[in-house]
Amino acid sequence: MNETAEVVEETASDRQIQFFEKCKEFFTPEFLQNFAIVVGAVVVLCLLYIALKKIFTRIPDEKLKPQIKNVILKILKYLFEIIAVIYVLNLLGINLNALFGAAGIAGIAIGLAAQTSLGNVISGFFIIQEHVFKIGDHIRVNGVEGNVQSIGFLSVKIKTFDNQIVRVPNETLIKSNVENFSSMANRRICFFITVPNETDFADAFERLEKVVQSTDLVLKNPKSSVACAEFVDAGTSLRIIAWCKYADYLQCKSNLIVAVNTECAKAGIKIQYPVVEITGELEK
Repeated sequence: MNETAEVVEETASDRQIQFFEKCKEFFTPEFLQNFAIVVGAVVVLCLLYIALKKIFTRIPDEKLKPQIKNVILKILKYLFEIIAVIYVLNLLGINLNALFGAAGIAGIAIGLAAQTSLGNVISGFFIIQEHVFKIGDHIRVNGVEGNVQSIGFLSVKIKTFDNQIVRVPNETLIKSNVENFSSMANRRICFFITVPNETDFADAFERLEKVVQSTDLVLKNPKSSVACAEFVDAGTSLRIIAWCKYADYLQCKSNLIVAVNTECAKAGIKIQYPVVEITGELEK
């Protein structure tokens, strides 16, 4: 038993010695020196990137628009990542020519598959150049409405009013009609009501114009208006137009609807609603 235990101890001791010898062969002074250089280079590049990022971040929005600032920061990020990878591979003695050759072959296949992405990138530059909208603007495109959260190389992210993020490709934005509701300080409110054809329109116009102009948040200039729009099945359609500050749009529209409805009820002006007639016997 003692001889067996001694043999096991000698075997374990030999394995430990072999392990430490292999470690000495691997962790040579040259390897440790290269490792320290690589770590130092990565740290320096990271510090340089952080410094440049802070410089661009602190530039006021009046001098550099947020969307352009975000694009510059993304370019810096990708540029530093590429430089860091190439520099580290070069320090480790990896043959970059062979990698570039393989990347060239793969690049052809990737390029064929990335035509859509390239189109989005080019479209992104046009979007930034045209200044149609900026981060924070309220826009609507292809039925998607909300505030612009970010403008990137490939897409624009819109935060909808029900708190969802919708990604719209830049190429889609270039090819579509984009409505920017917050580009101007004032916004128009327009809605319609239908009144009977026998209504005293002169009296109705006078009453409604006074109500609209005296409603909270309605601007005095541009001037509000009430006019006949068209004949409809239930009577005559009146178009009511008012102006307000962009930030007051929803509240002002609500105030107007309540005020107009109250005044019509007070003056005996009957608001007509569409009536659906169902003919024929209902099946039991």
